[in-house]
Amino acid sequence: MSFKEMIWRELKDIFTLPEGVDEELVRQFALRKMALAIATFKKKFANYVKKDKKLNWDDLSQVKPYWEEFK
Repeated sequence: MSFKEMIWRELKDIFTLPEGVDEELVRQFALRKMALAIATFKKKFANYVKKDKKLNWDDLSQVKPYWEEFK
């Protein structure tokens, strides 16, 4: 199973689509939004790595466990 398929299945487990909605259009839109969010995250935090800035871990507690690997 591909990564895209895995995250799509997880998304479908959380949300229920109304009847009559084109599931493929929703899938394409959701995957595009997720890709944009990941790219924005990587670009934003890459600036912290380049400039060796300190992060406010109170606001970014979900990022802290992955920060060293990301750097």
